[in-house]
Amino acid sequence: MILNINTDGASRGNPGKASYGIVIKNDEGEILDTKKDFLGITTNNIAEYTGVLEALKLVKNRYNLEKIKKINIISDSELLVKQLNKIYKVKNLNLKKYFDEIERIKKEFIEKGIEVSFKHVKREYNKEADALANEVLDNI
Repeated sequence: MILNINTDGASRGNPGKASYGIVIKNDEGEILDTKKDFLGITTNNIAEYTGVLEALKLVKNRYNLEKIKKINIISDSELLVKQLNKIYKVKNLNLKKYFDEIERIKKEFIEKGIEVSFKHVKREYNKEADALANEVLDNI
């Protein structure tokens, strides 16, 4: 099974009230899971990283990893994707904590034979995760 996971983080003000949204689909495009949550006051970048971290934790805790061949993390944050693909270095110490935790979980998946990729898409191709993140902020 291939999981395609759209993640998004939102912050109204930077820092400001922040949230994330996650949509997990199988390779046929069927939605398997969604998750959204309020993060309190933080930056947009922390919200973006939290979305990815929570998505990986969700997969690790809820899915049969023996059936998963690949996890595609899809985000409209170019900075996040370039950092997770190690094109850009993570200089911000707050982001580094999230980066390190994502790397730790990614390594666990790789050790189980699961490929993990990070892909950047334009905002219009990330509407479902964006809508979830904004729904949280609209309702607080």
